[in-house]
Amino acid sequence: MLTGITLSIVQGASPADFIHGIPQYEMRGFLLGSAIGLLTGSVIFFVSQLFAAIKKVQKLNEEKLQYQYQTLKNQVNPHFLFNSLNTLSSLVYTDPKLADEFIQKLASSYRYLLDNNPKDTVPLADELKFVKQYFYLHQLRGKERFRLEIDETLPEHSSILPVSLQLLVENALKHNAATKESPLVIQIKLEDAHYISVENNKQNIQSLEDSPQTGLSNLAKRVRQVCGEDVVIQESFEHYKVMIPLIQKK
Repeated sequence: MLTGITLSIVQGASPADFIHGIPQYEMRGFLLGSAIGLLTGSVIFFVSQLFAAIKKVQKLNEEKLQYQYQTLKNQVNPHFLFNSLNTLSSLVYTDPKLADEFIQKLASSYRYLLDNNPKDTVPLADELKFVKQYFYLHQLRGKERFRLEIDETLPEHSSILPVSLQLLVENALKHNAATKESPLVIQIKLEDAHYISVENNKQNIQSLEDSPQTGLSNLAKRVRQVCGEDVVIQESFEHYKVMIPLIQKK
């Protein structure tokens, strides 16, 4: 039928003249076929877009679950728990009051982890409080070997990915030597009013545990998903710095 319309135009007749000469039943068939073809094409396009969207959501959910699993696995690290219980065991006999404070901070740390790990963001003030509690548990085993410095000008009204700062602090503690003469100094500070950084002096040791790159890689993926930006890593001979974006409340 389309060929007939084309020929009618070439021969000087209008498409309307040709259409008027078509039997009504053929015209109905032509219009019905065109409608079915258009509808079928639209359905196929819609279904393909729907499956693409579902696949993308599934991938994002898988990456989010992977990050949450890695975070939980890191926090329920048997070495950390064993060392914490060892510290607690000695404090029970030497300083019961300090032992009670230690228990409270240990319980609070795990409560924060379980309550906030599934969330996309948490208030920066809450994350900083969690980091201080986590660092306190480590510092009791050697106060003069570790130092945590937090910028007082940090915008605590901002938000951040949960457990992100703690992960970076943990990496610094895990992969650097620390002595009284050469303490490990970890600094948390504001960068360009939009990023927050965790920086430490490099005193690398050969760790027997897995490399932290898996945790850092998962964190980078989550930052990209939630913030649409990348984690920034700056490394020199003396310092190691990781910067992650802050999320401003609207």
